[in-house]
Amino acid sequence: DMRIATKRLREATKLFLPAFGRKRMKRHLGHLEQLNDALGAVRDADVLTLELRELAQEDAALAPGLAPLLAQLDERRDEAGRRLGGVLDETLRFLAGDFDELLHDKPRKREDVWDMPFVLLGCTEISERTEAAFSLEQAAREPDAPAEFHRMRIAIKKVKYALELFLG
Repeated sequence: DMRIATKRLREATKLFLPAFGRKRMKRHLGHLEQLNDALGAVRDADVLTLELRELAQEDAALAPGLAPLLAQLDERRDEAGRRLGGVLDETLRFLAGDFDELLHDKPRKREDVWDMPFVLLGCTEISERTEAAFSLEQAAREPDAPAEFHRMRIAIKKVKYALELFLG
């Protein structure tokens, strides 16, 4: 849940790039990416462990062969969990302070953006994201192009996360 919430926060933050400026938001987004990566490493180990344990339960003959792999995954998950703890300590403190600072320090050179209605700003950004996602459609249809399919899937998720801001 925290990983999904982080992705949503990242996409919401990107919607406001015109208001705060890319240079200023780069640091904020970097911390969100760092947090997302750390959460993803833990989640990936958890998902793989669950799948392998389920496989071992379904086929007892596989269990002895999977045991060393499961032990290795447990170690990997523990290490990822330790890294996540450090990232959380650093990142959450930074994000809370930085976000508060961003909201209370509207740059003068971007006053025109701050005068735009939120919905207009959101619609502009969502339209651009939708166009970017659909531009990947043809490549994603190729059966031997899993990377392109994945890129389109991620682009559509970014549209979805941005749209969720307006469902509120």
